[in-house]
Amino acid sequence: MKSKYFFIILLLIFLIFLQHACFKKDTSNISNIIVSIASKQIGKPYAVGGKGPDRFDCSGFVYFCYKQAGYNIPSTTKKLKKIGKKVCGKLKFSKLKKGDLLFFKIGKIFGSPNHVGIYAGNKTMIHASPTKGVVKVYLDTKYWKKHFKYARRIID
Repeated sequence: MKSKYFFIILLLIFLIFLQHACFKKDTSNISNIIVSIASKQIGKPYAVGGKGPDRFDCSGFVYFCYKQAGYNIPSTTKKLKKIGKKVCGKLKFSKLKKGDLLFFKIGKIFGSPNHVGIYAGNKTMIHASPTKGVVKVYLDTKYWKKHFKYARRIID
């Protein structure tokens, strides 16, 4: 009788382990979903403080895309730069994954980064530009490399 209970307990432990191993979140799929959500916003106008769905500023855009994918993250660049884990301090495309947050210091404002976008893969970023609205840009340029500060990963 004891061996029967032992077998049942062992089977339950195995099933719990199997369930965890089989149903672990596929983070590459979530990253693709975030990039897909971001892509659907291309062409929408920029607005200071805009969090969507019709208008965005840079951090509101990131907030909206992640929220649509089921992640509740801050909606300001100041708070976004503190979440997740730092990936790189130089623009190294080999270290980036889709969905990573890219931080830049643009303009003559003193202090820390003041602009954020979402890495879309293939050396591109989708972001809310103050002059063009939501756009996809190629990052392997002198301009973006000069202003890049670091990347952070929310989805590991």
